[in-house]
Amino acid sequence: MGLVVRGRLAWAAAIALLSLLAVTPARPASVKVPDLLEPGQRLAARLSIPNPGPRPETWQVTYSLQSDSDLFSQSAPDPVYGRDQALGARSWTEWQGKVIERGSLTDGKDYTETGTDWTNEGTAEAFQYVDLGRARTVRRVTYLAGDANHAWKADLDASADGRAYRPVAGCQGIVMQSRWGTLALPLDAPVRARYLRLRYHKDGEKVPVFRMPRTLSVYCGTEGLSWELPKVGAQLDAGRLALVAPACGTGTAVLRTAKGLSPGLYLLAVRFQSGEHRELVYQQVKVAPLPMPSPGAGSRFGINAARGSWAPVLKRLGVGWVRFENLKWPFVSPKEGEYHFDGSVKPWQVDVDGIFREYRQAGISVLPFLFMNTGYASGAPADVKEDRRAFYPPKDPRMFGEFAYQAAARYGSRRLTASDLKTSDGRSGLGYVDTYEIWNEPNLTDPGWGPWVGTSAQYLDLLRAGSEAVKRADPTARVTNGGYAGIQVRTVGELAAHRYADGKRPLDFVDILNVHFYSGRVAPEVSTDDFNARQTSDMTVEQEFRRLVAWRDREKPGMPIWLSETGYDSDGPFGTDERTQAARLPRVVMLALANGMDKVFVYRESGSTASMHAASGVLRDDGSYKPSFLTYATLIRALSGVKGGALRLPYPNPNVRLYLWQGPRGPLLSAWTVEGTARITLGQGTAMVTDAFGRRSRQSLSGGLGLSAFPRYLEGFTDPRGSRSLEAAARAFQRVQERGRAWLARQDAYLYKFGSPVEGETLYAGKERPYTTVAAGDTFTPERGYGFSPGPAAPDERPWESGVLDRSACKVSAGQGFRFTVKRGDYRLRVGLSVGSQGKVVVTGGAGSPTSIAASPGGSVAEVRVRTEGGPLTVALDTYGSLRWLTLVPIPPSPSAGR
Repeated sequence: MGLVVRGRLAWAAAIALLSLLAVTPARPASVKVPDLLEPGQRLAARLSIPNPGPRPETWQVTYSLQSDSDLFSQSAPDPVYGRDQALGARSWTEWQGKVIERGSLTDGKDYTETGTDWTNEGTAEAFQYVDLGRARTVRRVTYLAGDANHAWKADLDASADGRAYRPVAGCQGIVMQSRWGTLALPLDAPVRARYLRLRYHKDGEKVPVFRMPRTLSVYCGTEGLSWELPKVGAQLDAGRLALVAPACGTGTAVLRTAKGLSPGLYLLAVRFQSGEHRELVYQQVKVAPLPMPSPGAGSRFGINAARGSWAPVLKRLGVGWVRFENLKWPFVSPKEGEYHFDGSVKPWQVDVDGIFREYRQAGISVLPFLFMNTGYASGAPADVKEDRRAFYPPKDPRMFGEFAYQAAARYGSRRLTASDLKTSDGRSGLGYVDTYEIWNEPNLTDPGWGPWVGTSAQYLDLLRAGSEAVKRADPTARVTNGGYAGIQVRTVGELAAHRYADGKRPLDFVDILNVHFYSGRVAPEVSTDDFNARQTSDMTVEQEFRRLVAWRDREKPGMPIWLSETGYDSDGPFGTDERTQAARLPRVVMLALANGMDKVFVYRESGSTASMHAASGVLRDDGSYKPSFLTYATLIRALSGVKGGALRLPYPNPNVRLYLWQGPRGPLLSAWTVEGTARITLGQGTAMVTDAFGRRSRQSLSGGLGLSAFPRYLEGFTDPRGSRSLEAAARAFQRVQERGRAWLARQDAYLYKFGSPVEGETLYAGKERPYTTVAAGDTFTPERGYGFSPGPAAPDERPWESGVLDRSACKVSAGQGFRFTVKRGDYRLRVGLSVGSQGKVVVTGGAGSPTSIAASPGGSVAEVRVRTEGGPLTVALDTYGSLRWLTLVPIPPSPSAGR
């Protein structure tokens, strides 16, 4: 597009425009750094800034390089619109005249969002509000779409006092449906307001649900904005330089640090200034961990992987094992009686031989899971789609056994005669593999997506056939079950409970117990749900791990337990972001190892695509390094040589987590917060502190130690009294917990499941306890000791629910409740319920009754402490709803006793 000017005033305007362009780049300044530096390498950062104007421009550049132990995540201000003023501001969501949620719109987290409940009768509107704290001139508003399939339309309104709202010009009837990503609202002009309101609607039409944006950002210009460089940690380098941008060109410079950098994460902050124009740019600098000796098969750390070409990267990460995803039956056997492991089977062409050779060269052991069915062996019905036939049981388990035999014959330790092999090259005894996993997540059986579309008995037949075949080919090999989705005892219980025709159990054919755990968007320390397994629990993940270990000790003492999948997506439907992934990944690994797991495999080596579990890699799709690569590598090095579990140390602040390990160099303390920050006191002296990204420094403990969600690792305590007192406190705390569990095992607890019975479902409360099933028609009688009153209730089947305890319920009306007789004592009452509108759970029969607990619409859990002198206790709703389950568990005499 040309620029046409006429007359003296037009020329003046053109010159003014060009002058403005000279200090307002068409593209922002940029700072590029290498993806990963080697230890000791100096940083060379390339700076560039464009100049579209007709004269050269000189920019003054100021920079600092600081340690970044907590992954600084604040965005640099926009050079025109300034900072996001909505970040951290008060926000809330209203629907049907009530506040249903607070904070998700302005918490700065791209993975939090809200919406209304789904209603068949439909709803016409919903609202979200933001309080900017004071009146501001709003110049730009953007939002990040959530579920845009159900966003419909929005009106933006503004208010000075939060009572009277006026429409914002240009922002009425904004179409939001099916518009994804970050979008700007079409403001016609700046607007003065303290409060902003988004009204969601569909032009008066009732719709079943509204889904809101994930974030709202509000920009009010740069006036009064501070352009100082942020301070995040110890400063390692700083300086100034001048950068000249030529006319109609780009100015560049290379910023070099004075010294080489040690392993860790650093923040490079750069300010560009020319006249009144300023820009800030932040870049994280990652320095690789030091190489470590090959840990060998004794390593407790692994990763799920599929590409042998990344074996050197995984070696640098420090894992000793990979769980290999692509030893799949159809990948190696195109026809019955024919096997090729060299990558010649089309269309997959997976060179298993070559990949295993690369892992061997990197010193990494391999756990392959033998998975999927071939077309010739599938027992799927004829009408099953082709892409789902591989997940059905084979026509005969012995056919799968043949696949397992050929794999173990080739990669095991024993050479076999050519007549036993069905490969054209007749190779065997390559010695690449000594442990085999039979299938994957066989308890996820949905026909549309499950990895096993068959019965439990059919899987256990396949497990035995595969195990016996592996042992025939290589008697020294170990076999593990296909990793179960979930760590609950009832999930793995079939391995001990099932009996084959000869009386043997599946556990007799398993050398290692194998499970998976994912806490999704919830911090692992407080999660009671497994989103991948679709399990809910009354227990934390640590309690479930210990419960699993106790089950192992009863059923097959000494059998190792491997957590062969765990991790966090950095995007997608169950994902958060790369910062949260980096913080939580080492923590979930430590929780598992501290509580009895022998090995942990992170899921997975690569992936950043925004779909389920496709963003869980420690590498991105392009092979670049996520921050989680460093936090996992640091954990591996910190816990190298540590055997056994850890003692959890008591601390007054429940947000603080402290675990004491016995390492080869003496006591090792890992410390972090579940969220936010805290400062803890650990005694006197100094300790060598390694941050989550691998940077080491000796620090004094006398003034306390700052913690965040990113773990710190402490060792080399100069005052041995400090480490001894920590261990003594941890062991005392452990004894108190053990006494509390022993006390609880002797007490009566009350567990009820409403609706249909659930086979094998138990709750650990000092010991495993079964639920009592309460049918809708069970009314209270003194003889029975429990029932509905006044009754009966109505059945309520809920097959769509993820938790097994939630898939059936009993409907009750307002004032109708569940009554049961209990003994005298102090209890913790938890009720799983569903209500259609805001209501209350009313508990009568206890001391100080009635007691009321708020119940939010939808599915929820109400919890309260109850004291009773003995006799009937009644739990009722003051509105229409459903009861799913109820537990009443005694509270140990000591508040710190635990369960």
